[in-house]
Amino acid sequence: MNGEISDGRRTAEARRTKAFERVRTMDEFRLVDLETELKVPHGTAQRYLTQWQREGLVDYVRKEGQVRFYISAERRQQLIEASAKVAPNAAGTPEGNMWRAMRILRHFTPLDIAAHSNAGGVQVSVDKARSYCRTLLEGGYLRIRDQPIRGRREALFQLVRNTGPEAPVTRRVTVLEDSNIGEISVVGRKDAP
Repeated sequence: MNGEISDGRRTAEARRTKAFERVRTMDEFRLVDLETELKVPHGTAQRYLTQWQREGLVDYVRKEGQVRFYISAERRQQLIEASAKVAPNAAGTPEGNMWRAMRILRHFTPLDIAAHSNAGGVQVSVDKARSYCRTLLEGGYLRIRDQPIRGRREALFQLVRNTGPEAPVTRRVTVLEDSNIGEISVVGRKDAP
């Protein structure tokens, strides 16, 4: 054929492009969602997904049991940017960036959070992300989806208490103990005289 593209191949490429236009608008999807939304057979949906991942157009998000969830790279970026506009006070802080990443990813490891939080001149280490995840876990904001395996994988967390765009932050308090009368007071509070 001397390098010419066949009509069949052109048609297949046009279908794949049209299918991706639909995927770009989906927040999160599974392989079965592609089959349903695009009205294509399982094998075709699998080929589309594999090719889109190879091209960097689609990102793997999480796994529930044996089911994998994906999102278009473009849509993920839109959600990140929209979240940053909604929570301007949290922008530019490690906690703000980590909280925003948690709200978008929904299921994540500390490594995921660190990777998605290094933005806007803010640097977040894996150790800092791990510490923040532990704090939120203790506070009831997260739960562990998959237990960690030492030296092999981090814990997989799930955000279960999404209270809004403002990031929960740890506050340090000073306690004044008077052993003469057995009284303990928190000092330095805004409501203190």
